[in-house]
Amino acid sequence: TMLPRLLSTTTKRLSHRCQSFPGGVVGVVRVFSRSSSSSSSESGKGFEYPPLTFEEMQAANEEANREFEELFGSPMQEGMGSGAVASSASSSASSSAAPVTVNAEHAAAHVEANREFEELLGSPMQQSSSPSASIVNNNNDNSNPAEHKQQQHQQQAQHTQSLPTMGKNVVEFMLMVNKLKHLKRTGWVHHNVNEPETVGAHSFGVALLCLLTGKNAQGDDGVTIDRERCVKMALVHDLAESLVGDITPHDGVSADDKHAMEQGAMQVLRGRLGSSAVAAEIMELWHEYEACETNEAKLVKDMDRADMLITAAHYEGDAAATANAKPLDQFFESTPASKFRTPIGRAVAEQVHNKHHGTKT
Repeated sequence: TMLPRLLSTTTKRLSHRCQSFPGGVVGVVRVFSRSSSSSSSESGKGFEYPPLTFEEMQAANEEANREFEELFGSPMQEGMGSGAVASSASSSASSSAAPVTVNAEHAAAHVEANREFEELLGSPMQQSSSPSASIVNNNNDNSNPAEHKQQQHQQQAQHTQSLPTMGKNVVEFMLMVNKLKHLKRTGWVHHNVNEPETVGAHSFGVALLCLLTGKNAQGDDGVTIDRERCVKMALVHDLAESLVGDITPHDGVSADDKHAMEQGAMQVLRGRLGSSAVAAEIMELWHEYEACETNEAKLVKDMDRADMLITAAHYEGDAAATANAKPLDQFFESTPASKFRTPIGRAVAEQVHNKHHGTKT
């Protein structure tokens, strides 16, 4: 019973690797199905295949042994390995005409693989890329190794043709958000800072601060913060500005209008990635940041403000940047440490304020 369980839990992982076996995906499915013939017979009608040769079963079993050891850190126990092949081979010899049925569990795994393929690449599997289609097609060409090898190459080529769908979506998305690398932050422009930072540079600073401060950080409630989520949130928190620009509180746009504009921009950006899981994740992270209710969102907001303070302190020490600039005191006065919502955020803010006051004195 262990081999069918291993197959059902690793179907998607094996689906590409096992193309090198005699019989491809079906080779593995047929070996494991035969090892649980009693359960297969109870699962109802399904796909049927001709019997496996001993060489096919041995090759599939060796790969199963390797996958098992890779997954669980130890080789299969005796009776789960080559013995299974031997017993399966003898049963195959005695009942070579008996069809092998893929049970409902295997069929469900094929359906799930098809769904995830379409979600990732933006288009359904082509017939030769689908595990279930491969099962049907492999029935008639396993007898000729040369033809089988040629079919594998054809399947791989057709599968590769589907990859540009997701690649095109990523490129179109990046061409839009690439503007952030060149979009100067409005606050520094209004204060006549020479060669001010861009929104993209600011997002990098926020993400780096989250990486530096998020490890073992806690919220005011004492709950540990998810640093990885903070870094991802920092990367996406200003994506909307690639379409609507960097709107500041001094630009005469209400907070509600600003949120509505940026939400519309995020929907446009999401459209470039289609219905993929990463598109949904980006939207979820952005909404979480905007709501600023979770500890992760609070930390990212704190680091957003901290990056602004650190940049202002940097400009104060750069004569070339501030040669014709207005005083930058406004940035420090509007962002006291008490405005930060996490312990580590307040600690960073206090350090920057101390540096600013030390420079002034």
